[in-house]
Amino acid sequence: SMKQAAPGAALICLLWLGGLGPAAAQYVPTLTVVRSVDSFHVLQNGEFTHLLERDLRIDTQQGVGQEGEQQLSFNSKLETLEILEAYTLQADGTRVDVPEDKIVTKDGDDAAVYSDDKLRVIIYPKVEVGSRLVVKAKGGGPLTPSH
Repeated sequence: SMKQAAPGAALICLLWLGGLGPAAAQYVPTLTVVRSVDSFHVLQNGEFTHLLERDLRIDTQQGVGQEGEQQLSFNSKLETLEILEAYTLQADGTRVDVPEDKIVTKDGDDAAVYSDDKLRVIIYPKVEVGSRLVVKAKGGGPLTPSH
């Protein structure tokens, strides 16, 4: 009876695809990750450092709206997170640094009132299609949390 079921399944599949409309057929990612590097170094004193580099290219108008604000999460009790550089690199090579007041620290998504999870939110200026959002950050802390 498998052969009888097949046409019905195909019909459902076609309807489902049709329901998604033409937009789905031409799906374009909102951004391209040009570079994403995380390097960890353990120091002799038992601490670690974490260097983070992100370079994201905005590819669509939707991406301009969605991706112009980037978040880095960290645990404020166990580590520090310092933004070394954050800037928008325009398609023509112009660099627009993120103003200091556009880098803010917020509580993480955790509903706990006294959560140590924090987000460093970077609001990039002058983001347009073709812009690249670049951040270099340095984190670090003890490898083993001291009680």
